[in-house]
Amino acid sequence: MSYRWKVFLLTLVSSLAVAGSTAMVGFYGSRAAATRQVVSKVNLAAEVGAALIDPELVRRVQRRGDERLPEFTEIHSLLRKALEAGSDSDSLLKLFDLTTIVPSPDQPNSAVYGVDAEERYAFEQLPGQPYPAMSVNWTKLPDFLVHSASVATFPDASTGLAAHASITDRSGKIVAALEVDAPIEMLSRAQKRSLIGAAKSFGFGSVLAILFALTISLWSGRTFGALTAVLDGYVPDSVRLAALSGKPPAPASQRKPVTVLFADIRGFTGTAEMLSPESVVAILNEFYDGMVQVVQRNDGFINKFLGDGLMALFGAPHDDAYQHEHAVKAALEMDATASRLSEKWKATMGRELKLGIGIHSGSAVVGSVGSAKHLEYTAIGDVVNVASRLQAACKDHGASILLSAQTYQEARPSFTFEKKGEIEIRGRAESMTVYSVEPLATTSGASLNLPH
Repeated sequence: MSYRWKVFLLTLVSSLAVAGSTAMVGFYGSRAAATRQVVSKVNLAAEVGAALIDPELVRRVQRRGDERLPEFTEIHSLLRKALEAGSDSDSLLKLFDLTTIVPSPDQPNSAVYGVDAEERYAFEQLPGQPYPAMSVNWTKLPDFLVHSASVATFPDASTGLAAHASITDRSGKIVAALEVDAPIEMLSRAQKRSLIGAAKSFGFGSVLAILFALTISLWSGRTFGALTAVLDGYVPDSVRLAALSGKPPAPASQRKPVTVLFADIRGFTGTAEMLSPESVVAILNEFYDGMVQVVQRNDGFINKFLGDGLMALFGAPHDDAYQHEHAVKAALEMDATASRLSEKWKATMGRELKLGIGIHSGSAVVGSVGSAKHLEYTAIGDVVNVASRLQAACKDHGASILLSAQTYQEARPSFTFEKKGEIEIRGRAESMTVYSVEPLATTSGASLNLPH
């Protein structure tokens, strides 16, 4: 999966999680507010209805048969009008019963129905019928009335919201109570509205999340591409991939066996003085482009460019059991590439391009060297100096490639070599045997298919 798709999916999932969490919090908050709104409306309906009823009329309707009294008719008519008016425009208030509750004239500890304005006439209670929810002493009615609207089960086994309000005389004494009943669907309807609102919020948030994820992925993709292009030119693939994965290699150094290759265009400095700066840069860029491809194709690492030459490492940063063969094969391919480029540049340079390459194997300290602001991965040790001296000695021995006995011993099964004699290496007491290697066209086929 590409980096851009990873960023898109990660950003999208994160944004959707935020949108979902926001919608969920909004839903629960809205549902709680809607519930409080419904309960408040039912409570208010009970309080307003109780304030409209004459307590003296309620006192006279307590027994069976009182439904024939004019007081019953008057209260019933008032409750029916309140019942019909008990609905608002947003359908969050719909009443189906208003009932007065009075103390039982025969059992002081019980309550009975007074006037019932149930809209479903089959369930309308008659005066004097026991009120099942009030089996406590009537003197404790205030405790019952302080509760706000709550879910209740009615005599017909239906469920709804029930709110109560006291009906008091001029002295403040509770003479009756008014019960207001509303369908439980009022709550579910209000909560459904909250759910729809939350769904709309999540849908809108999801659209924004997709747009945000696309924007971030496109921007980060361009940034990542530019960063990768820059890193490709300065660090090896292994270091680049490790850094981009969030696990950059530690700058610690270590001693390990490596093979060092130095390559240089012979006499290029004098030739460059006769060329325009643009021509010099164009030639070097094309030369380096070809050399870098060869080194990297053979598991090497370009350590540095040296004006008209370069230094490459094999066996570092990562171990390579075939570093000697890879270095020799890279040298042969570099020499062949230089020959092809020479034919192209001969008219511009006025002479053929000759390459000198020195290779030496040995132990070196490798790692990141420099300051906190600038680090360079390199190798330090005698092996580097010897490889550089071998490259400089190529001209004196009439060879394009010279390698040390250490590299020769490891790579000789794969190539055809020629012993070139002994040379003196500055800084060393003993002379060193050096070898050249035959071009690719005369080497064994096995050398062209080395393991990676």
